[in-house]
Amino acid sequence: MSGDITLSYEGSHGRGRWTGRDQVDDHAERIESLEAVARESGRLAEQADRLVCALAGRAGLDPAAFRCLHVLVRRGPLPVHRLAVHAGLDPGTAGVVVGELERAGLARRERDDAGHEVARADETACRDRIAPAVRELREAWHALTGHGCDDLAIVAVLLAEGRRLTELVPTLG
Repeated sequence: MSGDITLSYEGSHGRGRWTGRDQVDDHAERIESLEAVARESGRLAEQADRLVCALAGRAGLDPAAFRCLHVLVRRGPLPVHRLAVHAGLDPGTAGVVVGELERAGLARRERDDAGHEVARADETACRDRIAPAVRELREAWHALTGHGCDDLAIVAVLLAEGRRLTELVPTLG
């Protein structure tokens, strides 16, 4: 085609020819793929929110409390403002939630080694409260899909890679 730039190359992935039109088609295909990843990631996030709501309900907690407990169990003691960031809440809401969790015996405020106030989950109480809901989910998942842990690990990697791709979308703008 006239006006196309043709370039021969050889590299670690082999050799071939590249034309300017290939680049345009490839760029459009990449944009379309990134948009599809973003769309599916959005749907996945919506499903994850519904899952958190369902698990929280089964554990007798509201979703914000469930998210905070999950973060505290996974990451350890955190200042309330950091807990808020990781749980997707504003700091005021996170502070209220920590207070509710304290009254329920699921968390406590204490001082870390540097003297800063942090929230800490009572892991035994959390396990007792949340484990039945999570176990029920795992059993339902396994019965529904018949997939083992290896298959789930692959899905987890794919989801993580998809999330990383969606983080790149704003940089394309």
